[in-house]
Amino acid sequence: MKNCARQQAENAKVYRNLRLLTRAVLQGYKSTFIKFMDAIILAGGEIPSGLRESLSASILDSAHGERALLPLQGRAAITWLLESLRDVEAVDRIIVVGQKNTLELLPQWSPGAIGVAAQNTLSANVLAGIDAAQSSLVLIMTCDIPLATAQTWNNFLEKVSNENWEAAYPIVRSETMESTFPGGKRTYATVTDGRFTGGNAFVLPRACRPQLEKVLETAYNARKNPLKLAGLLGMQFIIKAATKRLSIADVEKKISQILNCRAGAVEMQDAAIAFDIDKATDYNLVESTFAKRGKINKKD
Repeated sequence: MKNCARQQAENAKVYRNLRLLTRAVLQGYKSTFIKFMDAIILAGGEIPSGLRESLSASILDSAHGERALLPLQGRAAITWLLESLRDVEAVDRIIVVGQKNTLELLPQWSPGAIGVAAQNTLSANVLAGIDAAQSSLVLIMTCDIPLATAQTWNNFLEKVSNENWEAAYPIVRSETMESTFPGGKRTYATVTDGRFTGGNAFVLPRACRPQLEKVLETAYNARKNPLKLAGLLGMQFIIKAATKRLSIADVEKKISQILNCRAGAVEMQDAAIAFDIDKATDYNLVESTFAKRGKINKKD
C-alpha cells in the first residue's frame, strides 16, 4: 500500500516537472519561477479561542484542537489547501509543519508531502519549514485559507515573477475584500496608496534565513498594522506611519534592506489569499461560500 502511494506521488511529480519544463521552453525561460519551488504550509497552530467558543463539542473533538483539522464541508481545512497546490506548476514539493494529529493524517491526503513537527513559535515553525526545503525560493502559507485555489497561487506567483521579486507579500484592497466577502470583517492598514489587508502567504529566499530568524515573528504578527511594524522598521517609518504618509514603496524599500534582497508587495484581486478563519463569522462565511461553489459546480 505504501509502495503504491509512493509510486503515485513519484509519477505525479514527474508529470508536473515535465509540464513545468515544457512551459519553460515555450516562455523562453523568462520566469524566475521556472525553477522548482517548495511550498510550506504552517499548520502548527491551535483553533483560536474566539472561534473555539462558538463551535460544537463534536467539531472540536474531530479537530483535536488543531487549526489544520477544523472541519469544513466534512473535510479538514488543510485538505482544501493541499488540493489547491496540486495544480500549481511552480510548486515541486509540499512541506507541512504541523502538530501530531495533522502529521499522522498527512500521508492519506498528500502521499508525497513532507511532514515536519511543529515548534513552539510561529517564527520557529517558519524556520523549520525552510530548513526542510531544498528550493532557493519558498512559498509559505498558513493552513487556514481554504478558499484559495490553484488559480490564486498561480496568479500570485506570476505577479511576483513579473516584478522579479525575491521576497513578496500579497495585499488586498479593502474594496476588493468587502465586495468578495460581504459581512466578513478584516483589519486594514491605511497607506498613501489606499486601505489594504495582508494576505496569509509569503515568497521568501532561503538564503536570507539568518535575517529571517530576527524579524519573522515580529513582521508576521504586525503584518496588518503599520504602526506595530514601525517598531521593526525605524523612527522615520514610525513618523510616516503615524502621519499616514507611509507608502507601499516605503515598506518595500525597508524590507529589501532588512532581508538584503528584492522585496515587494503584490496587490491581488483574488481576496481568498487574505481570508483566514479566526472567528465564528469567518467560519460560517467559508462554509456558505463552499456551499455556493458546490451548487454552481452541479449546474455546470
